[in-house]
Amino acid sequence: MQLDMHFYGIYALAHKTQPYGPHLAGITAHVYADTFAHFGFVGLSCDWNKVKVESVTPRRSHTQRILKYISDKFENFKVRIAGTFAETVPVGHGAVATYPDRPYLKWQYLPEDGRELVRRENPKDFVKASELLYGFFVDFLVDNPEHGRPDERGWNSIKSAIEDIIRKEGKKQERIDQWMRAISRNALFQATQKDKKGEVRRGIVAVPPDQQPYSRPQNPGQL
Repeated sequence: MQLDMHFYGIYALAHKTQPYGPHLAGITAHVYADTFAHFGFVGLSCDWNKVKVESVTPRRSHTQRILKYISDKFENFKVRIAGTFAETVPVGHGAVATYPDRPYLKWQYLPEDGRELVRRENPKDFVKASELLYGFFVDFLVDNPEHGRPDERGWNSIKSAIEDIIRKEGKKQERIDQWMRAISRNALFQATQKDKKGEVRRGIVAVPPDQQPYSRPQNPGQL
């Protein structure tokens, strides 16, 4: 897992000053994030990905509000996105819906192939992923002033703020707002005025409604 990440990171950083450098960095960041969020599942159709659906459950340590929200989302995902598809064509984490992608979630599932119960703690995984992503973006900015300068505070100075945000239970917009509040008070980095305006709403970044070239379709399994 980390070998693949290392390869992608080296490749992206070697091309960081190219016109496509930021785009490649964004793709690599997605690979970093999914490597942690989706571990235990394979991006191919294979029996390894099959799980006993009734075993996919969140821990009881979450609030009743969030447990109901997650349960409703899970059922919606099964009906509209996965259904029997995840059983007949078991690709990736489709059988466990969006559970791997929720930063705050602690959950578990039982593989169909006889492996033991798998207990997942997303907060720990997401914090580690954030640390590696932080290092990657710092390296991206080194000798690459066109895109900014690394914040001088370092990972350890923002780690607790990141942990608090990741553990925030809530719907998607509530969690977006948590990030925006941290950005506006410079808790993560020295934010620009554009950053502080909070122009991140419902998946559209810094583009006023009347200037949007298209509206991104709502994903039924959206977080």
